[in-house]
Amino acid sequence: MNEPPTDAYVLLPRGGAIQVTGEEEHTDFLSNFCVQEGEGWVFATLSPGTSKTGKPAMEVRIDSQQVGRLSPKMTADLLPACQHLLDHGKTPTVRALVKGNRLRM
Repeated sequence: MNEPPTDAYVLLPRGGAIQVTGEEEHTDFLSNFCVQEGEGWVFATLSPGTSKTGKPAMEVRIDSQQVGRLSPKMTADLLPACQHLLDHGKTPTVRALVKGNRLRM
């Protein structure tokens, strides 16, 4: 539903589903990716950030717009790999499933 990043990126391998937190703060933007079918795939990027409490939290972005954060545990699991890619000029990228519809947002 969107284009991959325009800068150098690495598409991380598929794994188990990871729930993004804080997405309810970004429903206006996320509604742009809601489709009649109820869900659609997008490219999303991961970047280091901080939580509301000041702790490290990987930010999830779609088209450079933050749409949520990973949990502290998932941040701890993914931060070393993501930081390695960033240190080598690559943007960590994932395929993300946006679920919902415009009526519910």
